Amino acid sequence: MLDHLVGLLLRALNAQVTGAKPLQVQAHKQDEVYIVASGSAVFVSERGNRPVALGDAIIVAAGEQDKFIDIAKGFSTWVFFYDPDGGE
Repeated sequence: MLDHLVGLLLRALNAQVTGAKPLQVQAHKQDEVYIVASGSAVFVSERGNRPVALGDAIIVAAGEQDKFIDIAKGFSTWVFFYDPDGGE
């Protein structure tokens, strides 16, 4: 049952698993949520830097520049895009 619900949620939110590349600055047209799936890194955004590790969640507003640095081997995140282009 839980697997089915998670699958529905992932499809509804346009979810994907991604490994981050150092110094890869990105800004998206939709709001996004990262959930760290493995490893650790430092998340850098217009609001500052913060260390992140397994299980941490990060919310990024549409258009906000963000990237990961100091990425540990095996680091990966789930990223969920939601809301219409331009964010809430």
